[in-house]
Amino acid sequence: MKAHLIKCSYSDPDRSALKEAGRALREGKIVVFPTETVYGVGANALDQNACEEIFRIKNRPQDNPLIVHVSSYEMAESVCTLDPGIRKGLSHFWPGPLTIIAPSGAAICKAARAGLPTVGVRFPSAPVARMLIEEAGVPIAAPSANISTRPSITDPAHALEEFSGKVDFVIASGKSPLGIESTVIDLTSKGIRLLRAGSTPVEDLEKVFGDIEVTEAARGVATEERPLSPGTKYLHYSPMTPLYLVAEEQMKSMGHDPRFSEYVFICSSQAGQGITNRKIVLGSDSDLSAVASRLFSALRELDSMGARGGFIHMFPEHGIGLAIGNRIRKASRPLTGEILATLVRS
Repeated sequence: MKAHLIKCSYSDPDRSALKEAGRALREGKIVVFPTETVYGVGANALDQNACEEIFRIKNRPQDNPLIVHVSSYEMAESVCTLDPGIRKGLSHFWPGPLTIIAPSGAAICKAARAGLPTVGVRFPSAPVARMLIEEAGVPIAAPSANISTRPSITDPAHALEEFSGKVDFVIASGKSPLGIESTVIDLTSKGIRLLRAGSTPVEDLEKVFGDIEVTEAARGVATEERPLSPGTKYLHYSPMTPLYLVAEEQMKSMGHDPRFSEYVFICSSQAGQGITNRKIVLGSDSDLSAVASRLFSALRELDSMGARGGFIHMFPEHGIGLAIGNRIRKASRPLTGEILATLVRS
């Protein structure tokens, strides 16, 4: 089965171009589509068999819940329980890159919820995504459109590489503008918890909702044994090429060392100034939005370069930088002295 490609404007989509894909979703088929964050691979959130197919084609662990995408507040209230005060606060962020964990409505299938009584719900801002959901007439359960553990996809060319032959439709609308998945907050505990850092900064959320507990899973330094949200338990975002996390100053030193000429350095423009070995520059550490939009494509670019390995450093962890740090930690492993000695010897 070769995926049917639909080319569609991101900001001004042609509704007629999306009708067939919307009907396919309603009938239990699988569609890759763009959002403002990354590309998603979607199925009817009310259809158990369709959602199980997402787990199969992604090789996704069965206990890793999906995020349900809606096209209106009314649809959101049909799939989860929304407190009136929370709904008022959400108006500052929806539509947009924020996912809430809330008590699930009865209609959401067990597979989409990974058997939990809760569900992750998001109201995307991407016009093409909202129109697709409207055409489907059902909420769409959609994790990121990548094989599990691989970097998320922000470019439709990568979506076609990864999913052609596995899905029914791929909707191509250019590169996703934000490049980092949605922020996930848990509304089911006593206070609001940040489960996954994402494109909506926690600082902005606290201006509306008050103090938010930033979990260790949100920082990418710990995992949750029974995850309420994607991105909190399993290995994520990893290139196939070994990637090591180093301090920025250490990278600058290694970056002009001929012993590391077969490696690639993924860095800020500031750190990159002293690197003479191969490098991928993500952008300035004073413009973290640009870094975020480039990160996943850089991890996939690394795999195309035939390198023995890659090195990456952290960026300031404020604003969207918290999400960047989460993704870097999950995509790499720390460069210990023992590993470094092995790399130098080999």
